[in-house]
Parts: sequence; structure tokens; C-alpha cells
Amino acid sequence: MPSGLWDGVQRKTFTGSDVTSSSNYVILNSGMRWDADSSTTFPNYYEIDYFRWYQEREIPSVVDDDNGNISYSGYWGAYSGNSGYDNSEHYSESIGASATFTFTGTRARYYGFKRSDLGFAEILVDGESVDLVDCYSSKSQYFVLLYETPALVSGTHTLTVRVDGTKNSSSSGTEVIVDAFGVLTTAGSADTEAPEPNPMTWAYSPRAAGSTAIFMKATTATDASGVQYYFTCTSGDGHDSGWQTSPIYIDTDLSPATSYSYTVMARDMSDQHNQTSASRPSSATTEQSTVTLTLSATRGGHIVEPAERRCSTMRGPRSSSKRWSTIPMSLNLWDGAVPL
Repeated sequence: MPSGLWDGVQRKTFTGSDVTSSSNYVILNSGMRWDADSSTTFPNYYEIDYFRWYQEREIPSVVDDDNGNISYSGYWGAYSGNSGYDNSEHYSESIGASATFTFTGTRARYYGFKRSDLGFAEILVDGESVDLVDCYSSKSQYFVLLYETPALVSGTHTLTVRVDGTKNSSSSGTEVIVDAFGVLTTAGSADTEAPEPNPMTWAYSPRAAGSTAIFMKATTATDASGVQYYFTCTSGDGHDSGWQTSPIYIDTDLSPATSYSYTVMARDMSDQHNQTSASRPSSATTEQSTVTLTLSATRGGHIVEPAERRCSTMRGPRSSSKRWSTIPMSLNLWDGAVPL
């Protein structure tokens, strides 16, 4: 399966069921170009790093979007005549609408489309939310493998695709499409290669989620044996995630206005637990907390006028008049009272 790169970006991956076990050839012609429009010049040389060819250990059993093992909840439309699997699809932009595939095996796959008007699809395995898949692409792609479960205990499981209602900022819509599902019945034999990408990278680098939490998401890694992720807090006295199947991690119970740094790595779920190198470290600072103080003065045993402010200074009544004056946030307290 050779991949074509142009300006350091992967442009083409060639796959085919007609590749034989005998000798095969890949021919590069200097007049070729990858996904270029008429305004783009032809490349006149190639830099070849490597070619990779492999064959899947197991061919998945694929079922179309109208299969009886798929249960649709909420509003979904159906359409035939596209370029997807079996030329059909189910589509929805109704938030919370879901398609649940019940299967017997150890792994399952979700196939959909990628288009300029599609949004995020939430993925659930056995009812647990595990990923958020971006279905946006500037160029339309059909029958695309969008998610594969990690290796599961052999038995009956569910893989659910749910319309999240959010989208990539470049997308013009939030619709989600179900094209097909696939089933594999073996857990994936032990391998010797770590998941890809290696080293790991960030899909969303760490960012503040309020004053006491930081959100982050790793690039979804791929490996035939399934993947687990480990997020490490490298500075700031935060918390490590431990090994988990979700590429999303939220570190909580943090200190306000404090910087924290993280890396992420992945490993496969084979017996060898082949592990990637850690990502580059990335930092985020929690937001500053807001404290509201309410001050009140008494005159003759009665509360006069309360003053409340969400800022670095507050106003309170003078004891000698009704005029307001500025009281700094740094206050001295005597028996819990503010002297005015």
C-alpha cells in the first residue's frame, strides 16, 4: 500500500484486492501529480522515504447501513445512488440521533463519508463514549473507515455512532453519515510494531477547561491489535491518566492560574504492548478563579447597605456618610468583620 506525498503531505494511498502474491511494481512518473488543480505546477522530482505494503490479518465482514443488526434512534434519512458501500447511506443532523450496531466478535468498524459539510460523530462502545470523529474533509470521500474498536473480549457488543451536533470550524454543516459497519472475529495476533503515528501527536493540544481542569485529545492511533493511550503530566503537579482506550483526557482538581505540561503515548493491545514514543510536550494554563465577596456595614445594630463586586476592588459605605468609597481586595479582618 504505497502512499504518495507532495510537499510533505500525504495525498494518495493505493489499495486494491487485485494485488497478487507475486512481484508487483510501483511506477512514479515525473508528470504525475496528486489531487492538484489546473493552477498547480507538476512536480519534477520525487524524494522517496519508504514504501509500505501489508495485508490485513483478517478481512472484515461488512454490512450495509440498512442491515437488520443496526438500530436507528432519532431522525435519520436514507438515500441511494451515491458512491458509498452498496450505493446507499443513512444521514442525520439531529443532535443525539444514533445508529447502534450489535455484533458478535472482538472488533467492529464504522464506515462513513468525509465531506465539506459534515460534522463530528460521537463513538460509543458498549454504551461508553470513547471518541469523537471528525467527518470533515475539503474533498468528498466515500466508504471511509472512520473508527475501529480496540480488541474486545469475544462475545456480543455494540458500536454506536451518535450525531454530536458540533463541527470542524472549516465545515459548513453538522450532518453525520452511516455508510456501513464491519465485524472482525479475532482479537488480533501479537505484533512487533507500535501503533501509528509514532511518535504520538496531538489532535487537540492541552487547553484550559475552567479554573481547575485541562482538556486534551491525542491523535487517534491505529493498530490491528487495538490501541490504548497514556497521558503524562510532566510539570505543574497534575495527574497522569493511566492506560485508557479513549484518546480524550481531562485532568481535574488542578490549581487556578497554573501552568501544566503534558505528553501522550500509545501502545497496542497485543501481548507485547508495543509502545510509541511520547509526543512533544504541550502546556496550558488554567483560568483564574473568580471570588465574590459581599461586604456590609452596620449602624445601630442594623445592616446598612451591602456591597458586592466581582473585581479587584469593592465599594462599601463609609461609617460617617452615605457616600461610596473604594475598598481594596486586600482586607484586614477582625473577628470576621471588615472595619469601615
